[in-house]
Amino acid sequence: MHFYHKCKVYVPTMLFAALIGTYLDLFFVEKNLYSFPTRPFPDLFSINIAFTLFVLPIFTAIYIYVLKRVNILIRIGMLLTLSLAVAFFESYSVQLGLFTYSAEWNSIYSSFGYVLFILILWKFHDWMSSS
Repeated sequence: MHFYHKCKVYVPTMLFAALIGTYLDLFFVEKNLYSFPTRPFPDLFSINIAFTLFVLPIFTAIYIYVLKRVNILIRIGMLLTLSLAVAFFESYSVQLGLFTYSAEWNSIYSSFGYVLFILILWKFHDWMSSS
């Protein structure tokens, strides 16, 4: 029963993260704000589906799991640290050739976006946990 409850709570949050991540990437790629020069199935997908369908949901589950076990001050610190780390990893991804962005793009957008993204996922997870 314990495993079933964990799946019942975490799997919808992971799927929600994949859905939001996929749609946001599709939106920003369509607006030519960024692109993924190296991605699985480039003839079929304009985004990196490996990230949105696998990395993002797994990272979300781990992050939510950790957030549930710490107090509010540590949660805030983790959220701010993650938002700053996103800008670093974004520029590192550019150096690796996994990601390119237009002159209009600013990595601070990703930092603020991930704060909002995690907060939405956290609230969704709370809602799923209470039902």
